[in-house]
Amino acid sequence: LIASIDSGQRSPAIVRSIIGLCHSLGLQVTAEGVERDSQLGVLLTDRGVQVQGFLIARPLAASAIPTFLIHARAHLEGLVRAAPLPQEVDTSSRLRVLRVAGKRKARDS
Repeated sequence: LIASIDSGQRSPAIVRSIIGLCHSLGLQVTAEGVERDSQLGVLLTDRGVQVQGFLIARPLAASAIPTFLIHARAHLEGLVRAAPLPQEVDTSSRLRVLRVAGKRKARDS
């Protein structure tokens, strides 16, 4: 679903429905497989969605994680600025979503 979320077809509606269902059940949502700015843009319109995928970071060796974390904030802020987002998504909301994704990446590695 994430692969075609930026296609303008049914996928965005299905993804938003799944996100809404998860939130109503009190579940945390992580969209996996985010590879393009346009996918990120669609996902950032939904509050409380974490993202991960090659757009955020490629798989890293354990030894590369400290360097990634040092530069992660600038990298994530750059992704937020580059993502084609609707006007109603403010910068602080964009950064919050990506900050959470960065923390999750660090925790899971």
